[in-house]
Amino acid sequence: MARLNLSVMATDRPRVSVMALERPRVNAMATDRPRVSVIVTAARETIDVFVSRIQRELGSLAAALGGLDAFVFCGGIGENSATVRGRVCERLGWLGIPLDAQRNAATATKITADTATTPVLVIPTNEEIVLARAVRARLTR
Repeated sequence: MARLNLSVMATDRPRVSVMALERPRVNAMATDRPRVSVIVTAARETIDVFVSRIQRELGSLAAALGGLDAFVFCGGIGENSATVRGRVCERLGWLGIPLDAQRNAATATKITADTATTPVLVIPTNEEIVLARAVRARLTR
């Protein structure tokens, strides 16, 4: 029997690993291969939907606000996935967001080209401390 482990959250691409829990049968990999393929396809589709939702929401907010002063990526995926950042920004040229591929790959603080009218930033965040502070503030009211 093998267990599949799917990891997509903070990586550039979905990764699937097969960990043997028992000695595999001779043809075990042949029977697991279709399932792995389905999982990888589902992971790619999930990331596609995730990117599309960010683009849609950002576009709606930009329209409602009359533009953006800046756009910030933070948290696990925002800080760690150059691929997701690039995919999100690739359809936002109308907002003045030309991405600099080298800066994005290096996870620079500013990842847009110098010609950008709307800067895109990558800011590290400690999500746990933000949550803890919010809980403390709520409990001490």
